[in-house]
Amino acid sequence: MGAPAGPHADRFDVYEFPHGTSFKAHFWAGNRWEYCRDHVDARLREPLDVLLGGLFWDGADGEAEHVDPELFGDGAERHGLLLALSPDRVRELGATRRELADGRGGGIAALRPAFDEHAADPRGWVGDLDTFARLLEDWGRILAEAARRGWVVVGLSG
Repeated sequence: MGAPAGPHADRFDVYEFPHGTSFKAHFWAGNRWEYCRDHVDARLREPLDVLLGGLFWDGADGEAEHVDPELFGDGAERHGLLLALSPDRVRELGATRRELADGRGGGIAALRPAFDEHAADPRGWVGDLDTFARLLEDWGRILAEAARRGWVVVGLSG
């Protein structure tokens, strides 16, 4: 987590993903999940659908909502806003991430055969399971800290 400055620095934090990770990595992680999810046991698929659908994957129907409506209301300007999660949603997604880390459905490691066969691309963004898992670990840290503080999580582009 970063060290914000200013009069309200105690009310927010800044997290920049390591290695210059941009939204592109999140986009491709969602695509990699889409490529392999039908080949994953439901005990792993269900929590990953919840977690990824809450963060950056568009969902099986392509309509996952990444901005909690109670934060901005209907019709609010959302230019540059990629993600906005209420404290309750942060806690829910954090709990799902912890379940996966604790081995629910075999944990992320159980995804390897399906990922390697259906989603891996050594030349592409998030082209292997280890990179995919690191992105989820980063999100786990963000969700845990925000939940601890009772904060919202906001993702901005640009």
